[in-house]
Amino acid sequence: MNQILQRLSFFLWVALFFFPAIISSQSLENTEAYKSCNDLFEEKNWTDLITCVDAILKSEEDQLDYINQTQIYYYLAKANFGLRDFEAYKEAATEGCKAAQNAHLKNKEAYFNFALGVANRRNDEYNISIEYYLKALELYQQLNDSLSIGKTYNNLAIAYQSSGDFNKSFESLEKGFDIRRDLGDTLGMANILINRGNSHEYLNNYEEALKCYLEAQKYYEAVGADYQLGNSLTNIGLVYQNLNDNTNALKYYFQAQDIAIETEDMEGLAVTYQNIGNLYSEDGAYDKNIEYQNKALDIYKAEDDLTSQGEVLLNIGLAYLELSDYIKATNYLNQALEITSNDKQSYDYANNIIELGRLDVMKNNFGSAEGNLLTGLNQAKQVGDPYLEGYANKYLFELYEKTGNTAKALDYYKKYHDLQDSLNLLSQEQAVTDIMARFDFATQAAEIEILNKENELKEVEVQRAANQRNFSYLLLAFMGLLAWGIYFQFRYSKKINKVITKEKERAEELLLNILPDETAEELKEKGFVEAKRFDMTTVLFTDFVNFTNYAESVPPEEVVKSVDFYFSAFDKIMEEHYIEKIKTIGDAYMAVGGLPVPSTDNPELVVRAALAILHFVKETNVNPPEGIHPFNIRIGINTGPVVAGIVGIHKFQYDVWGNTVNIAARMESSCIPGRINLSESTYQEVKDKIQCSFRGSYSLKNSTKLNMYFVDES
Repeated sequence: MNQILQRLSFFLWVALFFFPAIISSQSLENTEAYKSCNDLFEEKNWTDLITCVDAILKSEEDQLDYINQTQIYYYLAKANFGLRDFEAYKEAATEGCKAAQNAHLKNKEAYFNFALGVANRRNDEYNISIEYYLKALELYQQLNDSLSIGKTYNNLAIAYQSSGDFNKSFESLEKGFDIRRDLGDTLGMANILINRGNSHEYLNNYEEALKCYLEAQKYYEAVGADYQLGNSLTNIGLVYQNLNDNTNALKYYFQAQDIAIETEDMEGLAVTYQNIGNLYSEDGAYDKNIEYQNKALDIYKAEDDLTSQGEVLLNIGLAYLELSDYIKATNYLNQALEITSNDKQSYDYANNIIELGRLDVMKNNFGSAEGNLLTGLNQAKQVGDPYLEGYANKYLFELYEKTGNTAKALDYYKKYHDLQDSLNLLSQEQAVTDIMARFDFATQAAEIEILNKENELKEVEVQRAANQRNFSYLLLAFMGLLAWGIYFQFRYSKKINKVITKEKERAEELLLNILPDETAEELKEKGFVEAKRFDMTTVLFTDFVNFTNYAESVPPEEVVKSVDFYFSAFDKIMEEHYIEKIKTIGDAYMAVGGLPVPSTDNPELVVRAALAILHFVKETNVNPPEGIHPFNIRIGINTGPVVAGIVGIHKFQYDVWGNTVNIAARMESSCIPGRINLSESTYQEVKDKIQCSFRGSYSLKNSTKLNMYFVDES
């Protein structure tokens, strides 16, 4: 009995000890502080909501159970997102996710994973962002929350697009669109069409982008979504501008401007002013450009947006430079530099300092010109932008040409020319992806040669028949001669047939040496070849370091001998790894895995082939054969879709096109000697099989960043 009483008293003591906390935890929703937070949340008074939540966390955090913690961090995440404080948003989402998991609140756990996807995408952590979106998607699917599933697919597509995986991006957009359509969510369908258009526009597929934007415009107009409609009109204007239809571009920009003013969308209005100004600049109306850039500048100053101020000041300075108003150009470019120099690793700073150098050259300020251009050249290399690097080399050439320094002028002209040669690989219009589906090659030299040989054979057979008839008339008188003639004719025909067969085999061998086996067979059977899309290929580029300097310093025979030595070895490596060699341009070598026969292991095979190339080059450097020049090499690799087909009628060539090729070339041009540089898409395919390390990002001219990885295996 005493033991029972002791146990009861113990449990009573425990209950009394924890009761206040339990009451406090469960009654939080009834407190004035909580009600205040909820009211502020409904009012979207984000600043005061954060103050209210912080007060609760400071005074009652230890007393909050997981359910109440989840709700408090939900408020905090929403408020920080509303204030665009994405670091604080990420912190709140992280804590909220832990609380939601412990509270078994699957809907809130899904929201916080979605929020972490948004926060990491904002920080350019695309792969981490994708992981969180996929977690959110799984939870929403378990909850059968179709609206949130559609929203998550949309954001997931944006993350895939940012990471360069356009296949998965389009796939996610398609799934999201179907869900929105089933729900009758017109606004959601329009948003997905905008993202789909963005992907097409990035791939320079402007016609498809325009279709998406115009369809989205109709949806936005139908539901009265003016804010989104303004952004859609801006996108349409940009596409028309890229298509060099400036009349239509300006028309849509002005429509976007009117809507931005009506909806008080100051950020959208500033961007539209910039677009209008840039368009006027393209048409040579620099005064109008300056007018609209200044309108944008006023908004960015009011919004305290320093980065955008720097961009606009640079645009105004360049417009004055075109007007030969060097005083104002100098003033605005220096104002821009005060802002862009805050981040000397940025594209904007490199561009700014190079343009200042160009202005100095035009003003004959040669000392400061040299300093600015050399600094800009170095920054362009660090940023990894070959276009900026090319401009810097060009202006340095102009500088040294003006100052009479012929040797340096020639040196920088060669560097500029070499970069232009490399970049020519990137300048092919993406419209080639719409290359005509059929090519008529009935007149191709190889086929003609085969047909001619077959005709010769027929003529021989006709002649043989005639001879045999003649011999039969003299059968009785010339039996012996006839027997000898028949024997001779048989030997002659056999010899001719052998020659024809050999020539036919030789012609086919030549054809197979130019085209892949499957393509050559298709050409022979149909007389034409259809262009084909391959969804998963891996493109490899190699380039010898300082090749131009070497080629100009030795006889051509030695150059050819060395290049043939290396490329012959590369050909064998490609064959061993089932990779299709595409072409060589000067000292550049290009090959593609995953075509003409599709395969799923082509990323690993191409990287293994690249390692074999690197090993061969290093071995040759250690012990070069006589007459062979030891080179260093850069290798770039990217994985993605391409279009493959044949171009030309004479000296035709099997080739590939698409943004995948462009990115692979950029991986090579931004690689350092002696290394293999992978894109994000290739890295994702091989990271579990081949050791790699992150080496930084490459910024495109539209500010899109491409993550790059070095292969660490040797």
